[in-house]
Amino acid sequence: SIAGRFESRSRNDHNATYTRSTGSFSSFDERGSDEATRRPDAYPRSAPSSGSSRAERDYLRKREPRYDIPPPPTMAEVSSTIFEFSSRYITHYGPGILNQFQFILSRVLIVIASIVGLMLFILLYVVLTGIRDQAKLCKAPYPPVNAERPLVEYYVHGRGNGHYMRSIAIIDKLTDANYDVRLFVGRAALWRAYMQPIKNQKNKTNVNKGVTTAIAVTSTLNDRYNIFFMLSHALERIRGDCQVAFQTKRYPFLIVSDGDTPGIIRARLAGVPSVAISHGQVFATATKPSYVKKDPRLIAAWNRQFVVNRNTGFFSNWQIATNFMPMETYLKTAVVARA
Repeated sequence: SIAGRFESRSRNDHNATYTRSTGSFSSFDERGSDEATRRPDAYPRSAPSSGSSRAERDYLRKREPRYDIPPPPTMAEVSSTIFEFSSRYITHYGPGILNQFQFILSRVLIVIASIVGLMLFILLYVVLTGIRDQAKLCKAPYPPVNAERPLVEYYVHGRGNGHYMRSIAIIDKLTDANYDVRLFVGRAALWRAYMQPIKNQKNKTNVNKGVTTAIAVTSTLNDRYNIFFMLSHALERIRGDCQVAFQTKRYPFLIVSDGDTPGIIRARLAGVPSVAISHGQVFATATKPSYVKKDPRLIAAWNRQFVVNRNTGFFSNWQIATNFMPMETYLKTAVVARA
C-alpha cells in the first residue's frame, strides 16, 4: 500500500546513522558505505546542534579552515610592483606602441603641414592680389594729366612736433619754388587753423607760389595695436592715399616721407621717386662714430635703432638724415644734413 511504501522509504533514509563516540558515519546505504570507510573522520558540513557535546564543538572549530588577512603593502612595495609591471609592459609592447605612435604622429604632422601650407598659399594670394590692385590704383595714367604746377606728396609721421616743424620748413621752400604740396599729416586740423591763413596771405602777394592741401591721416604705430592691425591699417592708408590722387586726377612726380612707412610703400607701388627724411636715418645710413664702437651698450642701442629706422626708408630712392653733427654715410644715396 501507499503507507507501507512511505514507511519503508523513511526507514532507508535513516540507515546512515552518526556514531558520536567514534565520530564517524555508519551507513548501510550503497552510496555512502564506501565513502564512510575511506573518510572515518568525516563530519557533516552543517554546524552541530545545540545538544552536541563541548568536545565535538571544539573539534569542529579546529577543523574549520582559517583565513589569515595579510598586512597591507607598503608604499615602496606598491611602487616597486607598478614599476616592474610597467617595465615589463613597455618591454613587451613598447616597440609596437612606439611604431604606432610614430605612424599617427607622422600623419598628424602631414595634416598640420597641409593646413598651414594652404593657409599660407591663401594669404600669399590675397597679399599679391591686393598689391596688384593697389599698384593699378596708385600708378598715374599714361600719358599723364597736364597741370599748371607739379605736385609733391609729403607724408609726416606720428603726432609729435618734431617731424611736423621740420616738414613745415621744407614745405615752405617747395611752395616758394612754385610746387603744389599735398600734405598727409596727423595734425591736419592744426595746419588748416594756423598755417593755411598765412599761406593764403602770401599767395595774394605772389601768385606764382604753390598751394598746400592738408589731409588728415592716422599713425600706423600705436602701442595698443598688434602687428596685424598695424599692417591692415597701413594697407588701408595706402589705398586711401591713392584714391585721393585718382579722384582729383592729379598724381605726384615726387613723394617725400618724413618717417612715414606707408608713404614710401605708396611711392614704390606707383613707381614714383621718393625721398626718406628723418633724424632716425642717421642710424640707418651713417657710419658709427668711434666712441660708439668702443662701448658695447652703445653698439646694441645703435643696432636697435638701425632696425627700426631702416624699415622707414627701405624702399626709398634717396635718404636724408638730420643731425646736429656732421657724419659720414656708407650709402651713395644718403646724406646727413645738419639741423
